[in-house]
Amino acid sequence: GDQLRLQQEFPCTAKESFLATGTPIFPSQAIEKYKNKRYAGKKYLTDNANKIENLDQAKQAEHVVPGKTNYFEIWRPPVAGRKYLISADPARGVAGGDYSAACIFDIGRVNLVGIVHGRLDLKFFAQILKRLGHIYNEALLMPEVTGLGAGLLANIHDDYFNIYLQRREDELGVKLTNKRGWETNNTSRLSMVSAARTKFVERAEYKPEEHLPSVVILNEMATFVQNNVCKPEAD
Repeated sequence: GDQLRLQQEFPCTAKESFLATGTPIFPSQAIEKYKNKRYAGKKYLTDNANKIENLDQAKQAEHVVPGKTNYFEIWRPPVAGRKYLISADPARGVAGGDYSAACIFDIGRVNLVGIVHGRLDLKFFAQILKRLGHIYNEALLMPEVTGLGAGLLANIHDDYFNIYLQRREDELGVKLTNKRGWETNNTSRLSMVSAARTKFVERAEYKPEEHLPSVVILNEMATFVQNNVCKPEAD
C-alpha cells in the first residue's frame, strides 16, 4: 500500500531501510504481527533424538545458544488421528556451514507444530526425521532432494515408507510420479514462495501465533528478498 511505498522511498528506521535494498517477499508488517504473538515451545537437544520412541524420552534443553545448539522445538505434541507433514532442508553439518532444518506441520490445520535446527550430518539428520515421523503418526516426510538432498533421501527411503511423491501437471491435470522428495527448480520455487506468501499474509490477521510461532523461521523470512534478477532468495 501507500505506507509500504513510503517506507521504501524514505526509510526512517533500520527495518524500513531494509525495504529499500530489496523487495521483501514477506511483508515486514505481517512479520511483526507474527513476532508480537509468537511464543516459545518446548526445546529438546538432538543428542538422542535418533533413538526416541516418544517426546518424553528426548532430552529437554535448559538453554539454547543460537547458532551453536542443535535442537528441536515443539509447540504441539502429536494428536491421535491427525495427519502431519515434515519438510526438511539438509546441509553438510560442518562448523561454520549452513544449518539443516525441518518443519513439522499439522496438515489439516496448516499449522507449524515443531522445528528441527542445527548443524547435523546427513545420516544423523535422516535418523531424527524418521524418529519424529514415527512419533507424529507416521508423518509424510518431504525432504528437499536437490543437491545434498539426494544423500538425505538415500538415508531415509530404505526403512521409512511415507515419503512425498512429486507431482507433474499436464493438460489432463496433476498426476503423481514415482519420484520421491521435493525438487526445487525455478518453477517449483516460485510456486512454493507465492503460495507461502499468500497464506502468510492472510493468516497474519487471525491468531498468527497458532500458525507460525517460531521466531527462528520469522527471522529467516525477514531476510527473504527478491534479487535483481527477480529470484526470491535469502539475503
